[in-house]
Amino acid sequence: MSEAGSWSQNAIQATNAWLKEGLKSRCITRDLKWGVPVPHEGFSDKVFYVWFDAPIGYVSITSCYTPEWEKWWKNPENVELYQFMGKDNVPFHTVMFPSTLLGTDENWTLMKTISVTEYLNYEAGKFSKSKGIGVFGNDAKDTNIPVEVWRYYLLTNRPEESQFWKLYKEDPLSCSLVIRTSTGLVYLLACLLEPFMPSFSLEVLKQLNFPPETPISLGKGDIDRVSRPWEILPAGHKIGTPEPLFKELKDEEVEFFRNKFAGSQADRIVRAEAEAEKVAEQLKKTKVSDSSGKKQRPAKPASESKVKATAEPQISITRLDIRVGLITSAKKHPDADSLYVEEIDVGEGQTRTVVSGLVKYIPLEEMQNRKVCVLCNLKPAAMRGIKSQAMVLAASDSEHTKVELVDPPKSACVGERVTFPGFNGEPDDVLNPKKKVWETLQVDLNTNTELVACYKDIPFTTSAGVCTVSSIASGSIR
Repeated sequence: MSEAGSWSQNAIQATNAWLKEGLKSRCITRDLKWGVPVPHEGFSDKVFYVWFDAPIGYVSITSCYTPEWEKWWKNPENVELYQFMGKDNVPFHTVMFPSTLLGTDENWTLMKTISVTEYLNYEAGKFSKSKGIGVFGNDAKDTNIPVEVWRYYLLTNRPEESQFWKLYKEDPLSCSLVIRTSTGLVYLLACLLEPFMPSFSLEVLKQLNFPPETPISLGKGDIDRVSRPWEILPAGHKIGTPEPLFKELKDEEVEFFRNKFAGSQADRIVRAEAEAEKVAEQLKKTKVSDSSGKKQRPAKPASESKVKATAEPQISITRLDIRVGLITSAKKHPDADSLYVEEIDVGEGQTRTVVSGLVKYIPLEEMQNRKVCVLCNLKPAAMRGIKSQAMVLAASDSEHTKVELVDPPKSACVGERVTFPGFNGEPDDVLNPKKKVWETLQVDLNTNTELVACYKDIPFTTSAGVCTVSSIASGSIR
């Protein structure tokens, strides 16, 4: 019975423990003031032991509900009984209750499958009704928290582990059914949510490698498929590349946006201008190195300088033209083993050719059809015979043994400019290599501990959120 019903392992172990010792006589009454009285002379001071009586209550409560109760409880040929319970109650349902039913010599429906949960944890220990540890039914009711929330919480906090790899090794057929059913349910959810979250549904279908133009339709008679989700995706179907569907907003990002959009627009403009002036003053006082390594003195006011009448623009991060780009194709450089050649759409109507030294760090397949951050106003330069018209930004660790692309949010617009809140200004048309603008600013491009790409501590920002890397914290961006 345990094998045919696929009993959970803890149910089998608890039952075998009773059987191994041999079944012994067990008292079915208690000397208590509360409980169901024993209806026999000489037992007026006794009540039934609750776990002898309670399972019989399953039958009696059904008979109270419908006069056709025997269609359920005396129809083992057509009814399968599934039971779910806590670990403590296993023997009463696998040994005592079936014994009671069998002892009547009537044609009862016996339990087929039992699913048992381990002890539910609460704070530092286990739930215990006798010790009053935990939140119980009457407590849950008093909170007015919806029952769905409680059920979701209990399901997600069950002590059992989802060790799918064990199922794969021990029962491949069951594992394949679980996977087919799960993917079918994901597909159904994507179809259900499509009218409300179309981009989400398209992304789910893409990851399932399922054509978006064939959604479930009642008009096509698909209701039968809905009832059998394990048949929706054909056998041997290969899913696409799994990726996170939603990006978690870190506390730092929430605080950043709260500050950015606090107050009226006029207030924000005043704050941004004040911040920009503050940073500009700091940059005036900052000593930078020229190409010879010598430290330059802070720039003198124009009235004191003997340079040209038109002052050189300050070295502000706004002088960099960083945009969201989409790699439309990538291939190996024909004459250099360490270089890729990409065609990147940066919102200009035609793609730019970009050469990147990323072969040793990023597989070619991860360079395809991917959004990246692109520095667009470097002076074009030939790299092994191919002119590179921009630079893809990537982060590296301190040893330069690991490199990752800087990723804009998936919903960021191709061609939009990456900005730095608090800094206002237009980028140079082309950065003059002699002025070392890129070299000066690059030393302050990094990733923070939350994997957000930053200039100093200001995030690379798009209309869809901040730019990030996969795993390199406190890395250098170039």
